[in-house]
Amino acid sequence: MKKVLILICAFCMSVTEPTIALTREILIAENMQQGNWEELGKVSLKFHKEGGNYMGMFSEGILYVRVIGERAFYRVKIETMYEVKFYSVAVGEYVVEGKKYNAKVAEDYYFNI
Repeated sequence: MKKVLILICAFCMSVTEPTIALTREILIAENMQQGNWEELGKVSLKFHKEGGNYMGMFSEGILYVRVIGERAFYRVKIETMYEVKFYSVAVGEYVVEGKKYNAKVAEDYYFNI
C-alpha cells in the first residue's frame, strides 16, 4: 500500500510540474501584452527588404519598454492610415547597406535604441 501511494504521488508531481511551468510562461506572455509599458520616445525605422527594391524608406514609430525582473522587453508602435500595430523588438547587431543598427522590428525594419 505504501509503494502504491508513493507511485501515485510521484505521478502527480510529474504531471503538475510541467503544468506550473506552462502556466508561468502564459502569465508572462499575458503581462507582456497588457499593462505597464513605458514610452521612451519616437524612433526612425529604416525599411530594408533583402533582395528587394524597397531600400532606404523610413517610417516613424514609438518605442516602449517594459522591465520584468532583470529582463527588459521592447516594442514599437507603428501607425498607418489604416491601422495601429505593435511589434516586438529583437535586440542584436544588424548591418544594412553598410550602416550598423542594434534593433530590428518585424522582418524588415531596423533602428538604434
